[in-house]
Amino acid sequence: MSVHNKVLLYLLNSPINKAGPTSPSFYLLNSTINKAGPTGPSFYLLNNTINKAGPTSPSFYLLNSTINKAGPTSPSFYLLNSTINKAGPTSPSFYLLNSTINKAGPTSPSFYLLNSTINKAGPTSPSFYLLNSTINKASPTSPSFYLLNSTINKAGPTGPSFYLLNNTINKAGPTSPSFYLLNSTINKAGPTSPSFYLLNSTINKAGPTGPSFYLLNNTINKAGPTIPSFYLLNSTINKAGPTSPSFYLLNSTINKAGPTSPSFYLLNSTINKAGPTSPSFYLLNSTINKASPTGPSFYLLNSTINKAGPTGPSFYLLNNTINKAGPTSPSFYLLNSTINKAGPTSPSFYLLNSTINKAGPTGPSFYLLNNTINKAGPTIPSFYLLNSTINKAGPTSPSFYLLNSTINKAGPTSPSFYLLNSTINKAGPTSPSFYLLNSTINKAGPTSPSFYLLNSTINKAGPTSPSFYLLNSTINKASPTGPSFYLLNSTINKAGPTGPSFYLLNSTINKAGPTSPSFYLNSTINKAGPTSPSFYLLNSTINKAGPTGPSFYLLNSTINKEGPTGPIFYLHNSTINKAGPTGPSFYLLNSTINKAGPTGPSFYLLNSTINKAGPTGPSFYLLNSTINKTGPTGPSLYLLNSTNNKAGPTSPSFYLLNSTINKASPTGPSFYLLNSISNKAGPTGPSFYLLNSIINKAGPIDPSFYLLNSTINKAGTTGPSFYLLNSTINKASPTGPSFYLLNSTINKASPTGPSFYLLNSTINKAGPTGPSFYLLNSTINKAGPTGPSFYLLNNIINKAGPTGPSFVAL
Repeated sequence: MSVHNKVLLYLLNSPINKAGPTSPSFYLLNSTINKAGPTGPSFYLLNNTINKAGPTSPSFYLLNSTINKAGPTSPSFYLLNSTINKAGPTSPSFYLLNSTINKAGPTSPSFYLLNSTINKAGPTSPSFYLLNSTINKASPTSPSFYLLNSTINKAGPTGPSFYLLNNTINKAGPTSPSFYLLNSTINKAGPTSPSFYLLNSTINKAGPTGPSFYLLNNTINKAGPTIPSFYLLNSTINKAGPTSPSFYLLNSTINKAGPTSPSFYLLNSTINKAGPTSPSFYLLNSTINKASPTGPSFYLLNSTINKAGPTGPSFYLLNNTINKAGPTSPSFYLLNSTINKAGPTSPSFYLLNSTINKAGPTGPSFYLLNNTINKAGPTIPSFYLLNSTINKAGPTSPSFYLLNSTINKAGPTSPSFYLLNSTINKAGPTSPSFYLLNSTINKAGPTSPSFYLLNSTINKAGPTSPSFYLLNSTINKASPTGPSFYLLNSTINKAGPTGPSFYLLNSTINKAGPTSPSFYLNSTINKAGPTSPSFYLLNSTINKAGPTGPSFYLLNSTINKEGPTGPIFYLHNSTINKAGPTGPSFYLLNSTINKAGPTGPSFYLLNSTINKAGPTGPSFYLLNSTINKTGPTGPSLYLLNSTNNKAGPTSPSFYLLNSTINKASPTGPSFYLLNSISNKAGPTGPSFYLLNSIINKAGPIDPSFYLLNSTINKAGTTGPSFYLLNSTINKASPTGPSFYLLNSTINKASPTGPSFYLLNSTINKAGPTGPSFYLLNSTINKAGPTGPSFYLLNNIINKAGPTGPSFVAL
């Protein structure tokens, strides 16, 4: 037996107890090390135990030196049925001053474990301490960690892993997974000090070409850091995106505690990060339990992040579950910084037969102060789900908190949500999603639908506080060029908000109208009415361009919409400028809309103005469809010291073909004006254009118009208000006055064309049981018609006489 074989036999089934060094293992001054990588494993253990104490001083102390180290061609650690107990270092492992490290990546796994356990204590001071140095590290060509039926227990570091001062790191990405685990467990405690601390430094890191984590039947228990993972001062990170998944899990579980302080803390620094070309997370029959961070993931001060979007999905899940708790403080905390983020070219989330349970954040995801975010829209869906479910709790504080900041966000070119046989359960936020102070949002419209659903369901709870809370801010939102919602055989159940969706103070919204339908359905929408105003404006302005295509395009679909219990629009010293649509707002084919009337005013204005241009195409275009609309129990328009300027439509508001409208009468006035003015231009085309259709309209039980010290200026129609062909209108008489005026004036110009143009149609109108006009100290100026009010051909009108006076004037 050779001496070599004797040594090998002696190591089998033996313990190794090795104390850490108390002074540097390598102390170099003005020196160079050229070290070739091993061609076989550095450690080959079979049924052994290693107890290794951490060093109390740096393992590498370099001053004005260079290290050229070739990567290993076989695993550095090859363990079989073994245990490693390694204490963390009490001082930095690498201390470099004016030095350079050129390290080639390994060509085989650094750690190859079989039925083994590693217990490794974290360092108590930085693992890497560099001053005016450079690291050039080639990526590995095989996994750094290859574990089979093994366990790693690793304590987090108590000091930064990387402490760099005026340095540069050039690190190539791995070409195979960094971690390859089979039937193994990793228990890793979070660091108590930053993993990366950079000062006036640069990191150039190429993305991996193979997965960073490849797990099969494993478990990872990783505690979150208690201080920032990345602390950068006057530094730059250039990181290329991975070309294959960062996480590839098969039948595995990850339990990861959230950080208690920011993962990234940058001061006067820049991060340039290329997007991944394949999914960051690839999971198969696995579970991720991730606790929320208690401090921001990204804390930037006078810094810039340039991040290219991924070209492959960030998350690719197959038969998996993700349980992720929301953050309790902002994920992004930026001060005087800029983020340039390109949109993904493939879905961020690709789920197959999977479930995501995500708790809402209790603090804002984005907290910006004097910052700018430039984010390009995705070119393919962010969420691609197949037979999957997302359960997402609503945030309890704003997702976006901006102070003197700007967001420039390009719209997606493909749907943000692409669902197939999936369900989304999303709880509404309990505080505003967007909280802006002296900020601006520039958001381009999507060029394809935000939501593309096939045989799917969305259950969305309404927010309990405003989605948008703006103070001295501006939103510029470009219109979508494709539908926001594209549904096929799907259902949306959306609860109404209990607080305003938009709360604006001294702010402006400029919103361009869509060029294609917002909703494209072969589906059902169940939407509960809001219990408080959708729009609450104070000293604010909304400029909204009309859509050039229908807002709702329905095919064999149904919309069930409950009426609001409070005003949709609540304005105080504000203005709404809304351009009319150039195409129908509602385009229905073999569909049904069931809409409950509001129990409070749709528009509640105080010292405000609405400028609304008339539509150039029909608001409602129905084909073989039905609308069931209950009357409001409170006024649609409630104006106080306000003005309503509404231009007439240039084409019919209602265009019906083989359709039916069932409209219940209002129980309160449609228009309630106090010291206000309504300027309404007459239509230049028919308001109602019906072909083989029916309208069933119940009369109001109290006044449609209730005016106090107000004025209505209404221009006459230049074309018929009602154009009917082979249609029927059944209209019940009012039980109270249509117009109730007190110290008010109505100026109504006569029509220049017939109000009613009927062909082979029937109108059944019951007589009023109370006065149509009830005037007190008021004036009506009404010019006579210059053309026929009724133009009938082969029609029947059944109109019952009034049972009370038509006009009561006092």
